Amino acid sequence: MSANRYEWTLFDYALWTIGAVSVPLHHAASAEQVVQVLSETKAVACVVENEEHLIKVGVSMRHLPALRDIWQLDKGIVDRLVHEGQQVDVRRVEERRRSVGPSTPATIVYTAGTTGEPKDCLITHGNLAAQADAIMAHAREIIQVPPRGRTASTLLSLPLSHIFGRTVQVCAVRHGVQLAHSSSIKLSTLLNDLRSFRPTFQLAVPEVYESIYRRAQQAAVGQIRKRIFLHAVRAARDYALAYERYTFSGGPHPSARLRVRRGFYDVLVYRKIRRSLGGRMRHSISGGSALRRDIGLFFFGAGIAVHEGYGLTESCAGVACNPPGRIKFGTVGQAVDGVEMRIAQDGEIMLRGPQISSGSPVASPPESDGWLHTGDLGRLDRDGYLHITGRTEVVTVTSGGLRVSPEPLEERVRAHAFVAQCLLVGHGRPYLSALITLDWEVVERYFPAARFERSELIRTDLIRQVIERAVALANDTVPRAEAIRDFRILADTFTVGNGMLTSALRVRRARVVAEYRGVIEAMYAPSGPTTGRAGGTSD
Repeated sequence: MSANRYEWTLFDYALWTIGAVSVPLHHAASAEQVVQVLSETKAVACVVENEEHLIKVGVSMRHLPALRDIWQLDKGIVDRLVHEGQQVDVRRVEERRRSVGPSTPATIVYTAGTTGEPKDCLITHGNLAAQADAIMAHAREIIQVPPRGRTASTLLSLPLSHIFGRTVQVCAVRHGVQLAHSSSIKLSTLLNDLRSFRPTFQLAVPEVYESIYRRAQQAAVGQIRKRIFLHAVRAARDYALAYERYTFSGGPHPSARLRVRRGFYDVLVYRKIRRSLGGRMRHSISGGSALRRDIGLFFFGAGIAVHEGYGLTESCAGVACNPPGRIKFGTVGQAVDGVEMRIAQDGEIMLRGPQISSGSPVASPPESDGWLHTGDLGRLDRDGYLHITGRTEVVTVTSGGLRVSPEPLEERVRAHAFVAQCLLVGHGRPYLSALITLDWEVVERYFPAARFERSELIRTDLIRQVIERAVALANDTVPRAEAIRDFRILADTFTVGNGMLTSALRVRRARVVAEYRGVIEAMYAPSGPTTGRAGGTSD
């Protein structure tokens, strides 16, 4: 139970060497989650980072008869274990090491719990090795071919408590990539670490790319700088679109005029963004949730190709990724080596391959006839690129029988700079509504003179009109019946700390709906007050 740090990787490999099973806990896990995980897995020892974690685990020991030791990283436990380990017979260690094979359990990872309670998933050494090798074969030019002969390196900011971060760790160690650890995905910490370490490629969740874009947007203060930034965004996206047309539709190369435009704004804008990320990075991989197409286009035009990928805990993270030189923006790319992918009749994505977990010691095995039912909806285009269209568990069915996958429309609302999160509701209701949270860093930058409390500011006409406009623009992309008819702006934000977001920054839908049940009921009350009515729908 720790934030990302070198000792996490050290303990993982020490435990794996002797055939032990490591179970990651997010450093912000609640006492209840700690008890649940340690109890279900019958953990015999727990590594914690600091005094706070020590107390959280220690008070639960009476409920955990199997737990014998708690080891604290900040109290020098590594040196102590190294000293004590000198007394262990080397032949005994070697026996343990030789007992480890591809089918040996390596780790039990709990899912993020986006659509329900987290579930445990057993991952073997063979699963991890197959995944690391498949990703390397698929994306070698991204991972192992750094610019100008430098050593390939990456900064691990993804939480090691989730499978995406663990897979990055295994891939780096297995294939000789220099690995550094960043303790937080908070943007200020991450940017400082990126500037210090200067990785050649990076892996992150979409929220990181969106935050970097917003920060660059906010830095453009004054009319002239704002105009320059807007033109730079347009030039980057035009260049990326021309590249996409050339790659997939036989269109012409980006024109000389477009290349000159891009070069001009590279000096004024793009170079500064790349420098803020360390200056060496030209490729990055995004996973965990959907990356907005416009964000992917911008970064590509700005000189950093973001390769969106797809995977889940049961598949050891990435089973699909956009390959080098053939990015199709808005898709999660093609299946990696060894993975079979098919779309069921109801649109569910199904997977089969050596990196797919065979199940869990607690939950039911996720496979059916050798295929993993992912719970995600999607389609494969003629080039074999996967388009994610939603989740089977979150399809909203209105009282009129209309079935809507909410995520695409939510993403369009979130495209507005003021919006942090958007959650569609309307299951069993006559129409769709939305709960919307604000990006207060952006809002307060635009309204520096405002002396309102947040609960008052969300009720002002100015904020309401801005959000109405954002919703109306999103509604213009869908039929009238699938549009957002009403919404509420929330003063609070969804965070990992308040339990509304997973540690991978995805919204816990059931938790949010339960927490704001009264707000949702008010939206559908015949004479209830209204924060906003949305329009702008197409027929």
